[in-house]
Amino acid sequence: MVSLPIQIPLEATILIKVGQTVGKGQEIAKLTGKNEFVIDLKKALGMPLRKIPKHLTKNPGDRVAKGEAVAVKKTMFAEEKIESTIEGTVITYKRDSGELIIQANEVPEVPSGTSAITSPVAGKVSVCDNGQIVIETAEKGIVGTQGIGSVVKGQTFVISYIDDETTGQKTPHLRPDAINKIIIGKAFLRDVLIRAIGMEVLGIVGTEIKKEDLEYIVSKKLTVPIIQIRDEDYETVAKAAGMYIAVDGNTGTILML
Repeated sequence: MVSLPIQIPLEATILIKVGQTVGKGQEIAKLTGKNEFVIDLKKALGMPLRKIPKHLTKNPGDRVAKGEAVAVKKTMFAEEKIESTIEGTVITYKRDSGELIIQANEVPEVPSGTSAITSPVAGKVSVCDNGQIVIETAEKGIVGTQGIGSVVKGQTFVISYIDDETTGQKTPHLRPDAINKIIIGKAFLRDVLIRAIGMEVLGIVGTEIKKEDLEYIVSKKLTVPIIQIRDEDYETVAKAAGMYIAVDGNTGTILML
C-alpha cells in the first residue's frame, strides 16, 4: 500500500471520513465559498493545547488583515509567525482543538469548474483533518530514498542531457517544454535544481540529488517537490513520459495515475 496525501483548502467542505473507501475520481471535498476560515494552531505551532493561548496575538472580536500574525512562537534564535491568509474578524478560538476561526470580510468566489475536489486514486481514507486527506492505495507506486516539498499532480517530462563544454560533463537540458511539468532525469546539481524551479516546473524526480542541495532548497522556503529515486526505479518512472503522476515530496512517494 502507498499513502497519497491530498492538500485540501481550509475553506473546503470535506465529504468523506476516516475508514471510508473511495473510488478513483470520486468527489472527496467541495469548495463552497463560505466565509469562515479555520487555522489549526495546534498543528501550526506544534505545541500542546494548554500552551497556545499565551501565543495568540488576536482574540475573538479583533480585526485581522491579510498577512497579519494571529499567533507568534518565539525561541532563543527565531520568531515564528502564523499569519492569516484573509482579511476579516476573529470570531472564536476553540480551546479543545486549537482552531482559530476567522470570518472573512468577503465571501470568496469559487471559480467555475473547480468547486469539486476528486480523488486521483482508489483506496481507503486514513487521515481526514484540517487541510489534508490521506488515501491508502494499492495502485502502483514508488517510494524514493529522500524527498522534500509539497504534493502535486502533473504530466511528466523526461529531460535530455547535453555536453557541458566548460566541465566536460553532461548537464540536463531544461527546455521550455518542461514548464508546468514534473521533470524526470538522473543527476541534478544545485544550480540545475534552482534553474528548474525558477522556470516553474511542477516537480523534480532524479537518481542523483545531494542531501545538502535539498537542505539548501528547504532553507530558501521553496516548496516544489523534489524526490530522489533508486537507479532501478528510473526506467519505471521514465516509461511514464507524458503521463500523469502524483508526487509527495514530504514522504518521497510517487504514484502512477
